[in-house]
Formats: sequence, C-alpha cells, structure tokens
Amino acid sequence: MTGFVGRDNDWDVHYGWRRFRHLSWDELARWQERGIEVHSHGVTHARLTWVSHVEAAEELGRSREEIARRTGVAPAGFSYPFGAVDRRIATLASDAGYRLGFGGPSGPGKP
Repeated sequence: MTGFVGRDNDWDVHYGWRRFRHLSWDELARWQERGIEVHSHGVTHARLTWVSHVEAAEELGRSREEIARRTGVAPAGFSYPFGAVDRRIATLASDAGYRLGFGGPSGPGKP
C-alpha cells in the first residue's frame, strides 16, 4: 500500500501484539536489486468492491504510478485488499495496466 510505505501497521497488533513497520522505499529498492519484484496492494487498503468506480480507479492507478515512479518499474500485479474482487474491479485493474491479480476465493456466481 503506497500510502503506508515506511509507516507503522496499526491493524495487525492483535496478531503480533505490537505494531509492524511497512518497508520503506529504500528497503523496497534493496529487495528489488536482489531480484524481488514490487507489485501493488493499493494506496489505502480500501476494499475496492465497496467504493465508487472513481475511487477504485484512483486507488489502482495512483498506486501503480507511485510504484513506477519510485522504483522505475510499473507493477504488473495487484493483490486485492481483503481478497475482494469482482468483474468491475478486475476490469478497472486491467484498464490501469495490471496484468496479474490476486484475490480471494471464488465460488458459484463469482468471477
């Protein structure tokens, strides 16, 4: 989540009993130098299926642009926050330039 790069994660305290810090841009660059790809998880970790078309497109596009600007490589993959994806969001992700998506389980009636 580009909006949280280098910041503390306050929402996982109940799992590890402490705050966890997200990687910084410098740390991401060092991992990238070692061959680890940097992909996207949005800007604010919004559940994209619950937000407007405009908000979802903004989350997808801004995150991809920021990663490309900071790392020099536009991410091909997007991991949908909460695993939440439907056809509308998958189309918006494709329109934003993503070619690979990771979501939650699907079942009858799900894309």
